[in-house]
Amino acid sequence: GMFFAFALAVLCVSPDGRNAISFEGADLLKNLPAAWRKTVPIKGRIGEYYAVAREAFDGRWYLAIQTVSVRRLTVNLGFLGKGLFTVNGVVDDPARTPKDANAVRRLSGETGEKGTMVFELDDEGGALVTFTPVGARGA
Repeated sequence: GMFFAFALAVLCVSPDGRNAISFEGADLLKNLPAAWRKTVPIKGRIGEYYAVAREAFDGRWYLAIQTVSVRRLTVNLGFLGKGLFTVNGVVDDPARTPKDANAVRRLSGETGEKGTMVFELDDEGGALVTFTPVGARGA
């Protein structure tokens, strides 16, 4: 799928900048904070891919990943710190995304700082995941 990541004051990810309000996962973008407590580069290679995590002032974490070509990316969640987090996100769907750039797979569950997540990413694809501390408002 095609994702755009804008490294402005707000990191935005969208299958198509013109349709940022009506795609699967738009709810994640609508609630992005305007300011961040912390930004953590996770991994990447210039011109190939990157993954970055940002912590909001309410304790939520946002993980954005973008790739140029198909790849499998494993992310260590140590940046989360102590506690349990509710996971909500979208990622390329290997079965559907190659034919439909707007087709994504929804992610949900719980994890902690000792967890890892594996992302199967399509050409020019990516993922956007939120981690909300369990017990926090909106979790």
